[in-house]
Order: sequence, then C-alpha cells, then structure tokens
Amino acid sequence: ELLQNTFNIADCKKVRTNLKIAILLPFMLDNQVPSSTTLRFVEFYQGALIAVDSLRKEGLNIELYPFDTQKTESSIDKVLYQPILKDVDLIIGPAYSNQIKKVSDFALENEIPFIVPFSAKSEEVYTNPYMFQYNISANDQMRIMADKFLNDFKNDNIIVVYPLKEDKYTKKVFVDSLKSKMALEEMANIHFVPIDDSLKMKSFDEFLDTKHNQMNTIIVPTTDPL
Repeated sequence: ELLQNTFNIADCKKVRTNLKIAILLPFMLDNQVPSSTTLRFVEFYQGALIAVDSLRKEGLNIELYPFDTQKTESSIDKVLYQPILKDVDLIIGPAYSNQIKKVSDFALENEIPFIVPFSAKSEEVYTNPYMFQYNISANDQMRIMADKFLNDFKNDNIIVVYPLKEDKYTKKVFVDSLKSKMALEEMANIHFVPIDDSLKMKSFDEFLDTKHNQMNTIIVPTTDPL
C-alpha cells in the first residue's frame, strides 16, 4: 500500500518507466534467530515485493535494492557508502529514529526522495523537502484533527469539555489548536468548558443553542474516562 500510494501510475508513465528503489531495514542478518521485531520488518519487505509486482504489471520497470541497516548509526554509515545509493530514485527507510538524520542528510545532498515508514519522531521532516514521514507524530495528528473537526462542524454550536487536571489532559494540543483557529477565524460558536479536579462542571444549559435550530456538537478531547 505504501508503494502504491507513493507512485501514481499514470504520472510515472508520463515521466519514466524505470525506477530504482532502495529499502533500508534492520533485517538483522547476523542474528541466527530472528526476533519478533525483525520479522515485522521482513513482513514489510514481503509486502513491498507484492506491491512492486503489481506495479510491474502496470508497466513500470522497478529494481529493488534491499540493505540490512542493523540498529546502529555506524551500520547506516556503511550502507550509505554503497555507490548504488546515489543512483536510486527512492529510498524507503530506515526504521529506527537514531538513523534517520544520516539518511536525511544523504537524501538532501543527493536530492533523493525518501520515506520513513515506521518512526513518528523526526524533526527532519520539517526541514528536508525530500523526506516523507508515513507515520506523523501524535501532536501533528491532533492539529490535523482540529482543522478537520472545525471544517466539518464549523456551522454547529461547538462545546468542548476538557479536564483541567494535567495528567488527564491527554489531548491538550487538540484544544490549543481549536482555540488558535477560533481566534484566527473569529468563531463565536465554540465554547470551552473546563472540568476541575473535583470533576464538577457548569450545566450545559448556558452553552446549548435552543433558539436558532443550530446543531449542538459536544466533544470531550481526552482518553481518560474522567
């Protein structure tokens, strides 16, 4: 799915039909007994092979170059020294966050797009235009969700009920994003109702719209049962 989402078949055919893809994953080939984590990466590679087979049937000529990155920064250095890497059209990997910066620097220097398929912790995605992070951070997810929520429910009367207690405030970024958006667009139809440590809160009555036939949407941005 990752490969098929990355390449638009029609667009690729307009530009070129020969593609070289490097896959950098910790196959841990030096280990006699593979761990469950290693098997996860092997399964990902098997899925990539299936995707490549499908793309080849669509007319693309794809050459795959798998490399065992192990887990260390020195291991990724050895992989990046391979001459073929400067000639590929796409890099997929690495898997571990401690190796991402080295691959990011390499991709930026050689102008090669690369995809980080697993790690969601990387600041390079904000500075490297060649980097694509498949799993975005939880905070970025919350910001995107806030934008999506306001876009879908902007005409409703919105009531956000959230806990003041810090350890229960698991979706603070979501609420902060809503507040920023509200201030930016001067939205008057969104209300924030905090719950204090005693779990007491004001009645909803003063926030509900009962006169203008406006839909009332209540959201509780926390995973805690309160």
